[in-house]
Amino acid sequence: MLGFLTLGFLIGLRHALEPDHVAAVVSLSTRGATVRDYAKSGALWGMGHALTLLLLAGGCIAFGLVISDGLGRFLEGAVGVMLVALGISVFVRMKSGGIHVHGHRHEDGTGHFHAHGHATQVEHALDTHAHEHRRFNLRTLSIGAVHGLAGSSALVLLVGSAAETPALGIAYVLLFGLGATVGMMLLAATLALPFSFSARHRTGLYRVLCASAGVISVALGVHLVWTSATPSPI
Repeated sequence: MLGFLTLGFLIGLRHALEPDHVAAVVSLSTRGATVRDYAKSGALWGMGHALTLLLLAGGCIAFGLVISDGLGRFLEGAVGVMLVALGISVFVRMKSGGIHVHGHRHEDGTGHFHAHGHATQVEHALDTHAHEHRRFNLRTLSIGAVHGLAGSSALVLLVGSAAETPALGIAYVLLFGLGATVGMMLLAATLALPFSFSARHRTGLYRVLCASAGVISVALGVHLVWTSATPSPI
């Protein structure tokens, strides 16, 4: 039993490296916060992902239900649409007034930098720049939740055929979600490094990285939508 649960955690770690997950976190990394900020965002992505898996996959395992192939393909397509939207949002931010870099300090004394664009050129104080982080956190949590929907179908099939009891299956889902959360947190922090460095030192390179992230996200999203709409031959 312990080996089965440990395997769930390790597979969850590996699950964070799926191409659609990488594309999503790269697109989010174009928002230009610090490495620590993106590690937190990766954890939030994982929390949304784990919550959806627990509700959907865990519920199916507990009640002996299955997710139909049609529904599974629909959810995969939804992830594709979301990746296309993320990629387009990167280009929209780049186009709306250009992306620039500045640092600022909050009232609590913490300081960091942002690379972003303004639709219109508005003067702002570098030390008291006001903005809202909660909206960004909810966005990241929601993106993770959508990815969890798409991954539930395969997880239900895997655990349903291997777990001895529903309780053991749900425990596997929990550890799988924990592994994916840890993996995405590490992945987000790692991928944020080149964006943070280029945003701080070479804004031109930062724009190239942003454009590349947008193209990858859109291309992978279109691929997922196309494959989900085309059933595999039996």
